[in-house]
Amino acid sequence: MKMVIAMFRPEGLQAVKDALSETPVHGMTITHVTGRGEQMGITFTNRVGSFKVDELEKVKVEIAVEDDDLVDQVIDAIQDAAYTGNPGDGRIFVLPIERSIKIRNRGARRLFHRGRGRGLPSPIFY
Repeated sequence: MKMVIAMFRPEGLQAVKDALSETPVHGMTITHVTGRGEQMGITFTNRVGSFKVDELEKVKVEIAVEDDDLVDQVIDAIQDAAYTGNPGDGRIFVLPIERSIKIRNRGARRLFHRGRGRGLPSPIFY
């Protein structure tokens, strides 16, 4: 299981969501963030003078991909949708996920015991 984290321009969000809807992966967390990368912000100049905006708005999309074989498909979908060819297009990170626990069913942590008289393990959820 992998976590794909993509940070890109906010105007690309709808295109990325549309591209990801074409993949078998549908769940995602979207956060609006500010920060700076290699471009170190933008300098604006006008008649009064110039000023630098060193933190730019970006969108952060986090996607837990259960099947490692789908990670490249998710990355390709994000890259194709968010690409403009200009500095500041964004970045994609892929991290391993050690465990994933659902809160609703208490994580389905399973303990097996011998039950039902057949010697077969029966799951007990706690």
